[in-house]
Amino acid sequence: MKKLLLSVFTFASAIAVNAQCTDLIISEYVEGSGNNKALEIYNASPNAISLNNNYRLVRYNNGTGAAAGEANSQAMVNLGNPTIQSGQAYVIVLDKRDDSQPCPGQECAIDTALENRADVFLCPNYTISHSMYFNGNDAISLQKFNGTTWNYVDIFGMMGDPAMLCDCTYWSDAFPYDGTAGTWWTRDHTLVRKSTIQQGVTSNPSPQFIVTTQWDSLPENTYTGLGTHTCSCPIGTASINDIDNTVAVKVFPNPSNNNFFTTGETIIGATVLIAEGKGAVTDINGNFSIKADSGSYNVTISFVGYETQKQKIKVGNKPVTLNISLKTKMLDEIEVVADVAKTRETPIAFSNITVKQIQEELGTRDLPMVLNSTPGAYATEQGGGSGDARITIRGFDQRNVAVMVDGVPVNDMENGQVYWSNWDGLGDITRTMQVQRGLGASKLAIASVGGTINILTKGIDQKQSVNIKQEVNNYGLYKTSFGYNSGALKKGWGITLAGSRKWGSNWADATFTDAWSYFIKVQKRFEKHLFSISANGAPQKHGQRYDRLPVAVYNKKFSDKLGINSDSILTSYNQIEEDLTYKSNWEKQATM
Repeated sequence: MKKLLLSVFTFASAIAVNAQCTDLIISEYVEGSGNNKALEIYNASPNAISLNNNYRLVRYNNGTGAAAGEANSQAMVNLGNPTIQSGQAYVIVLDKRDDSQPCPGQECAIDTALENRADVFLCPNYTISHSMYFNGNDAISLQKFNGTTWNYVDIFGMMGDPAMLCDCTYWSDAFPYDGTAGTWWTRDHTLVRKSTIQQGVTSNPSPQFIVTTQWDSLPENTYTGLGTHTCSCPIGTASINDIDNTVAVKVFPNPSNNNFFTTGETIIGATVLIAEGKGAVTDINGNFSIKADSGSYNVTISFVGYETQKQKIKVGNKPVTLNISLKTKMLDEIEVVADVAKTRETPIAFSNITVKQIQEELGTRDLPMVLNSTPGAYATEQGGGSGDARITIRGFDQRNVAVMVDGVPVNDMENGQVYWSNWDGLGDITRTMQVQRGLGASKLAIASVGGTINILTKGIDQKQSVNIKQEVNNYGLYKTSFGYNSGALKKGWGITLAGSRKWGSNWADATFTDAWSYFIKVQKRFEKHLFSISANGAPQKHGQRYDRLPVAVYNKKFSDKLGINSDSILTSYNQIEEDLTYKSNWEKQATM
């Protein structure tokens, strides 16, 4: 009888607030450094909400009005078909996770702490959707489709605010709240919705957006609260029960419906957490118990092959048992679609060479010479002639190291060598080089026993850039190079160009160079595909010094200690009075 009275009392008290607690709200806003941007969506209703592709986010860039913003398809993104349980928060994070990208920069990777909080990553390409690229002076709306029109569920900021048109100010905490007074709140801050807010803003704020009315401010790059939210709305059945310090929960697979598999048995070994580092594992009967102080907790229950479920509970002095069903899910097929390793995802040792490092260290040298600072790699220019560079990875020479440009193998088909003079000028359009040590992640039949070098050039996903350089070394070698990347053009096209002219002499005698090179890449983006075609050429003429010099040439005293007749060797090489720059095969030239 006590249980019945408790249920009736709780139901009556919930009716008073449910008039507002009916839909989703934007519960947290993260505008951090670089690309650290996120939104938290909270289900304030007493029931689970399936988004069912009927919810979207719209960004109103720099004071853009409602009509103009909603007419731009690039300004919006559909939130897909997840289900958000009552009292559950859903975290959306900007999809920038490539750790090889330079920071600061347009493609700089987000913080690991933020990445770990995400439920979904959206908007990796600005040209397709820039909804998650807000920077403090952009209004954002959460909208729902009712079958005919899109209606506002929540609005952050003020659409069409004239103060934001200049892209020089942000909403602040003092009148007139447009950044001209007080502290900027919507820039370089994390904002959390006040717990008393039970429904979203459904009409555009006017005449100003007063951010302090509904939001609390936290410092830049604060993510600790992402994924949970405190709200005064009643949350499902669990939030109205007083639960004893010992909580017993039996976890069942979901009953069979909607093509989901069910066994009707309890789950053994499901993970149950009530706080970070505090939890339990279900036993053979699906039960667990956790000692907890009185208060509110967010219980997270997870198991491989089932959707993670979160439930908000309140621990008091009355015991209650929760029967929780986990919905089964199908695991997506994993397909290898690239030859680039990713941090914390690809189980292989690798290093990324950034654009900055290439620009600072390469100079007029062959491209592999910049890899000498990479663990396990050794590059040498051998005799000193142009294009004579060779690289060894973990003791394997270049014939056993796969070299690719944008994923296309460039090793000689017969002997596995790479003639680096054929790739002069490529450094000006390289966005990153990746060196994989050991057997690589490539799906191609290539000689990658020692490792893999993948040179990735700029393309449609990078911003527009132009590079013109003139270089000279102290031996009389000159190099003029040009690089251009268009970025994304209209209708999904993009073009990348590179060219160089190198002439003069090198360190060793008669290792002259007279060479040209060119590279062109054209790309076209379709909905889910990227078509790319490239061509290169390197007409050249240069001298080589391919005879290996004996040890006596480098150090006569050391050679004598080894018992070598150094004088006879030096005489045979005509180097008694010559230095290391001498070229014994002076008259031998190479033309390619």
